[in-house]
Amino acid sequence: MTQDSDLFPRQRALLRKVEQLTREKGYPPTLRELAEAIHVKSANGVRQQLAALERKGYLRRDVRKPRGIVLVGHEDEQTIPILGLVAAGPPINVDEVDGGRLALGASMGINNPRCFAVQVEGESMIGEHIVEGDYVVLDPGMEPRNGQVVAVAVDGAVTLKTFQRVEDGVELRPANPQMRPIEVRAGTVHDARVLGVAVTLVRRLGGV
Repeated sequence: MTQDSDLFPRQRALLRKVEQLTREKGYPPTLRELAEAIHVKSANGVRQQLAALERKGYLRRDVRKPRGIVLVGHEDEQTIPILGLVAAGPPINVDEVDGGRLALGASMGINNPRCFAVQVEGESMIGEHIVEGDYVVLDPGMEPRNGQVVAVAVDGAVTLKTFQRVEDGVELRPANPQMRPIEVRAGTVHDARVLGVAVTLVRRLGGV
């Protein structure tokens, strides 16, 4: 966006804010988030300014999505859906809702179009340098191998752990010595299903 002489000051400021929030968070802001970021009370004014930016060719919008802003010139960035939170700690229910999309950049080379991201909550994987607020990109098509980090649905809740096959089942091991592994073995009550194998980590500076 080097040429913006056709923009009014408010339009230029809003465009810069969209670019800033998208860069910091990895996905575009909602109307409400934009309104809060530029300190206005109503989203209607933001909506009108976005429509003007769209008419002038600076962005595209999909009004069916809460984060449906696409900056022109950024279309080649690779993005994947964010499906909610995953526990690096005791299993939690994952919110499988439209959490927007995570921009990865084409250089990261995520090949499976079914890949998705989850945001980490908890501290059980700090030994793998995975901390609260990180995004973990998961490939649901990979067969898990010993030592790989996986997201697993255990009894209907989801957790992030290291996968390890044992003689009579599987252990889901934390990377934190203060926490115990989850044992999924023959004769136990646990019902476990691997949702995906971690293929990369995205950390947003300044939090999310």
